[in-house]
Amino acid sequence: IFSRPLDGKGRPKPDEYVMSAGDRVEIYRPLLIDPKAARLDRAKKDSSR
Repeated sequence: IFSRPLDGKGRPKPDEYVMSAGDRVEIYRPLLIDPKAARLDRAKKDSSR
């Protein structure tokens, strides 16, 4: 997880911020498939039924 970008929703950069109890951190990972392509695939699958 240390190589992933972090975000604290409007807080300073992670390397400049000291975490406190109750702070929320989001760890992002790359998408496996484009969301638009996934929707199109599902629509095609549903229309063929």
